[in-house]
Amino acid sequence: MKTNGLLVNIDINSVTTPFLNRVTENGRVPAVSELYPFVDIYRDTDVTDIAVCTFCQYSATPSKVFTDAVFKRYQTVENGVNVDYTDRYAGLVHLYEHGIDPHKVWFDRCREIGLRSWISIRMNDCHEPEADASFLRSEFFYEAREKGWTIGSDYGYYRWCFNYAVPEVREKMLAYIDEQLRMYEPDGLELDFMREPYCFNYKDGNDHAAIMNGFLREVKALVMAAEERRGVKIPILIRVPRDPETALDYGFDPAAWEREGLCDILNPTPRWETCDSDIPVARWKELLPKTEIYAGIEILVGSACGRNHAEASMTRGYSNLYLSEGADKIYLYNYYVNPYEPNAMMQEVHRTCGTLAHTADAPCRTVVTYQDITINPAHSYRPLPMTVKAGETAELAIGTGKIPGEASLILGYKGDAPSVIINGKPADAGTEYLDDPYYKAGDCAFVSCTFPAGGITRHHIAITAPTGSDTTVVYAEIRFH
Repeated sequence: MKTNGLLVNIDINSVTTPFLNRVTENGRVPAVSELYPFVDIYRDTDVTDIAVCTFCQYSATPSKVFTDAVFKRYQTVENGVNVDYTDRYAGLVHLYEHGIDPHKVWFDRCREIGLRSWISIRMNDCHEPEADASFLRSEFFYEAREKGWTIGSDYGYYRWCFNYAVPEVREKMLAYIDEQLRMYEPDGLELDFMREPYCFNYKDGNDHAAIMNGFLREVKALVMAAEERRGVKIPILIRVPRDPETALDYGFDPAAWEREGLCDILNPTPRWETCDSDIPVARWKELLPKTEIYAGIEILVGSACGRNHAEASMTRGYSNLYLSEGADKIYLYNYYVNPYEPNAMMQEVHRTCGTLAHTADAPCRTVVTYQDITINPAHSYRPLPMTVKAGETAELAIGTGKIPGEASLILGYKGDAPSVIINGKPADAGTEYLDDPYYKAGDCAFVSCTFPAGGITRHHIAITAPTGSDTTVVYAEIRFH
């Protein structure tokens, strides 16, 4: 296994469905080898691990526990609504009906080409909460909603998330995990609690962490039984919010998991809205010395100037930071590739974002973003926008990881131009950046300055507003290489 590297999560619908529909066009039955490109595209890159998502609200794999893709393809009425999902599941079901299980093919192929495979289960997906019916839903969704097994209307978009305080919910998920571990032989099991992290009614007075710990003990027992059947170690990877405080707010207690051996790999990560520019990897490593930490990077970059898809240089910037701070691997969410629709940016990420040696050889951008999900505002990370009162000074810290030479700071501000000190040294104003798509929504002025990084991995920026007027900093990034 390579040192460091990338784990890529492959989405259950966005790329899997179109790929399988393509290889089965016009009702043809493909050779098994025609399924290989789906994972072979990650060969000879920094990718070391592939997590194949098999469950959101329905099962893409055959299942007697949850509604599966075969049922969904032939379903005509859902929740009293006429539906037709024939085309959406055509390729997948066509393969099953001709004795080909693509998920088994991919798990086996990963092993052949030296990639570690994971079966990834979304533990509480809640897409399309407003819809009367959805191609994503199992029949259990409607049972849980009718019986009050969801977290409730106080939670807006997340209101139909399953309530893990309900024994029937936990039993259903355990049954599915057991079924899948008996059906397949992946190299690991991923529990994706970031789809979604709202697993409880947080106003009910229960000890949510204790409930979740109990659930994970049962998951561990199922995994140990699978290990005994197969004679191999099956690591458990769990996705959680960015920092220990926020994780515990949602009922996730990784410190307890380490003490009891319930989690082998932890993935602190944003949810979806933006990459997080300051996941506290070093704190996690100190808190969990026996647990591997995979730092999560999303496909979007958000700031007060708007939100866009990440450039490869931005993904490299965050990778450089987290690998420098001790992350064992980088976890990429929504960075998958359909071999029939190659994406040059994605492929550049896969080649250049998994090791410090690679991030040192190409342009990097570290854009200051924010924490995209929190249930407790006291634990929210949102450094910008930051208003500096007239004549006063405020500080902003930007982590970049190791920088071999000079770097550039770019600030976007409203009001009069501030003066800037970087790492204790005054910075001279330089070129203005006005044409970058990441700046266009900011309605602000930009100024940049170059400074010697000097081996510093976290940069302290002192921003002083001019006498007589306030300055509001709405954007900040450091570019290097």
